[in-house]
Amino acid sequence: MARLLRWLPVVLIPLLFLAALWAIAHELAQHRPHDIWVAVHRLPLAHLLLAVALTVASYGVLTL
Repeated sequence: MARLLRWLPVVLIPLLFLAALWAIAHELAQHRPHDIWVAVHRLPLAHLLLAVALTVASYGVLTL
């Protein structure tokens, strides 16, 4: 049993990563890259800068 528990993360983590990649690819397949680009350009600059700042702050909190 201990041996199984030792190998479980080794197998489970890559499977979850592949499932996440599949889900992202499945969602993005429904949209053209140009449509995504246009939607991003329609966002106000203040919103984009706030999103970047909050992402950096979140990363900082997680790494401290």
